Amino acid sequence: MQVGDLVRPHPGIRHDRHKRHPELWFGVILEMYKKSSAFGGSRQTAIVCWNYPDFQEESQWTYQLEVISECR
Repeated sequence: MQVGDLVRPHPGIRHDRHKRHPELWFGVILEMYKKSSAFGGSRQTAIVCWNYPDFQEESQWTYQLEVISECR
């Protein structure tokens, strides 16, 4: 996973916000960084610009995302 990849919410993980109109939830990774986890250690986080109307950028753990198309 890297900046520029097209992603959607991972289908195997429950996403309360993404249940309505799941076909509209896809986005592009704008930025990636490591963030401290509340449970200790750090995880990789991505800033995603979503295509969903009225909802733009959001920080997501990378394990919650599925890559649709890689930017290679």
